Amino acid sequence: MGSRLAIIGMGMLSPVGVGAPMTCASIRAGMTRLRELEGLVDERGGPLIGAPLSYLTTSPPSVERLAEMTVPVLAETLRQLPSELRARAHVSLAMRDQSRPGDCSALQSMLRTSFGELGLSRNTLLSVYPEGNAAGLQALAFSRQQIQQGGHEVEIIIGVDSLLDVQTLSYLAASRRLKQATQPRGAIPGEACVGLALTSERIARQAGLRSIAFIEGLGLAAESILTGQNAPLMGEGLTRAIGLALEDADWSGASVLQVNTDLNGEVYRAHEWMLALVRTLNSPHVVHPADCIGDVGAAFAPLLVGMAATAFQRGYARGQRLLVSCSSDSGLRGACAVAPAS
Repeated sequence: MGSRLAIIGMGMLSPVGVGAPMTCASIRAGMTRLRELEGLVDERGGPLIGAPLSYLTTSPPSVERLAEMTVPVLAETLRQLPSELRARAHVSLAMRDQSRPGDCSALQSMLRTSFGELGLSRNTLLSVYPEGNAAGLQALAFSRQQIQQGGHEVEIIIGVDSLLDVQTLSYLAASRRLKQATQPRGAIPGEACVGLALTSERIARQAGLRSIAFIEGLGLAAESILTGQNAPLMGEGLTRAIGLALEDADWSGASVLQVNTDLNGEVYRAHEWMLALVRTLNSPHVVHPADCIGDVGAAFAPLLVGMAATAFQRGYARGQRLLVSCSSDSGLRGACAVAPAS
């Protein structure tokens, strides 16, 4: 088992909340912000349903909209850190899967311009993970390695995505993955941004910081049978990712009483999850916030981890061991074992 990562800060911006406390409380209460998307219709002229951040001033597909989401979340996350740790932080950015249309590479330079005013060094390193839903777990694995090896003292992981631009909606509709009147099983597009601040237990204690929760295990794997392929899905990638996370944390599958997952209404994802579930766990309580905020893509992994940390902090988690799982369109699968701070 590798050393634990301490979660010492969070920030969130979602269709149901401004800030991490409001977002987590709203999702727990089952609040939804699904509505008809203005000016967008399906192939038969019917309305498309989505979960937009209606108060933003820029429109989707713009990189400016992603920046408008990311900067306040980064600021919220950093406010929970002392200035000396902010100046020594490394930032990882989890973004949309490369298989999706559109180019958001300009977000990196736009984000860098805000570093100084947020208390980060202007020379802060920024790593990018364009792997979609599981990108944040890939960034977590890199963060743990860097912290263990002394490369970075503090890691900031930001996951941001919007599935509400016309290119993405057309892409999902063309592959019959978008929920609409003619396709009752599918994804409802959403958008969100979530940030996590992490460090080692030792550094957290030295800085006098109270850890919110701990990352005890991580698992990454690849799935070879992707959505839309004419081949039987065996769920081997997600099964392996969950198994690796449990092994890394030295947990048994039976000890996990709750799973936070990025299930989004697609048949493929439900099939994959059930195959992985019966091989690795017993009968955990399953939380899937897409019911409330739609599919939020690359924001899912940090959101699910942040929700787990908040559940422990507020005392409503099922048991003392919570698993997070995510699946990317490109085949990346990830799982993460989260435990309460004690």
